[in-house]
Amino acid sequence: DPDKPAIYFQVQPFQTEKGRYKNIIYRIHFEKVPYGAFPWHLTAGKNVGLLVLITLDEKDRPLLITTVNTCGCFLAMVPTSFLTEEAFPSDWKPTENQIIYGESLPSQIDMPSMEKVDNKLMIFLRSEIHRVKDIRFAAQPTVMELHTLIDTPLVPIKELYHLPLGDDFTSFFETEGAGKGYVKGSHKPLERLLMSWWVFSWRIGEDKALCPKGNQNSKFFTSLKFWARQESNMWNYPRFLKYWGWKL
Repeated sequence: DPDKPAIYFQVQPFQTEKGRYKNIIYRIHFEKVPYGAFPWHLTAGKNVGLLVLITLDEKDRPLLITTVNTCGCFLAMVPTSFLTEEAFPSDWKPTENQIIYGESLPSQIDMPSMEKVDNKLMIFLRSEIHRVKDIRFAAQPTVMELHTLIDTPLVPIKELYHLPLGDDFTSFFETEGAGKGYVKGSHKPLERLLMSWWVFSWRIGEDKALCPKGNQNSKFFTSLKFWARQESNMWNYPRFLKYWGWKL
């Protein structure tokens, strides 16, 4: 219901050889990416979504900000100044912006003092296509002055499996068959037509859950290389980090 916005969240602890961490995972969905001849959107379809993951260390300091569309596309990973450069991929250039399929995003974010609670992380999206176009911190008074704020509840992500529908309830995701774990109504005909044959994925571009394998029939892979679907699966975050070159 576009008139009732909500942000869904969950906490995912994980451990590597270097320490214990946790991801705060935020998930939002939009009604659609519209079809049209001009502008023409490859990702046109319904119920598209965005994931934002904030990776915290044992002191609850944010180390890494990860954004990705809920189809697994347009992955962007932005370290904060709390993460030492030793943990960066070997070819990372923190002083230069990173280009994510046409969008220019920072390669590192300077964290304000943890005592300055009025500073807020801001993630800017493009209208219609819902792509991330900027990530930065700003003082809360500035945010309130420049933008219209809409109160949006935080809802446990498990509620997506139990949404009210009339006098009953339904899951936001398919719960059985070959489409188990995919967002209901998430069809991407243009991506299927133009991409499925060379990435070897008939359901390329379709939005899906980020969850253990037993709850869905598709990995949440973030690489178009068909041989890297296991390693780039975001649910197994330590393996995912290693695949993309991060050394947390």
